[in-house]
Amino acid sequence: MLDALERDHGITINKNKGNQDRDDKRIAYGACCTWWDSIQHVGQLPSGLPCCPYCKGVLMEVDSEAEWFQGVDQHGNTNPGYRQMIEWLRGKCFKDYEQAKLAYEAKP
Repeated sequence: MLDALERDHGITINKNKGNQDRDDKRIAYGACCTWWDSIQHVGQLPSGLPCCPYCKGVLMEVDSEAEWFQGVDQHGNTNPGYRQMIEWLRGKCFKDYEQAKLAYEAKP
């Protein structure tokens, strides 16, 4: 299955999480949750597919942290404080951004 994903869709999944290249700059992020972090921190389903390490949701990715924050900053242009919240969210999983925002606003 993993070989077919790579062959047919160009999706490469490191089958041995412990040996992932530390120079891999990709950022993974939740398709259905707020989690984001470096590719080295992704979870793994029993099938071997990558997932959010908390909710086990599907992930997407960008090539680098610079690309990630470029998108964040574009969205943040009309949402003051958005980048600071996203920076705080790194490694945290919430069901949606409304819950994340409430937790961010309530932080000490």
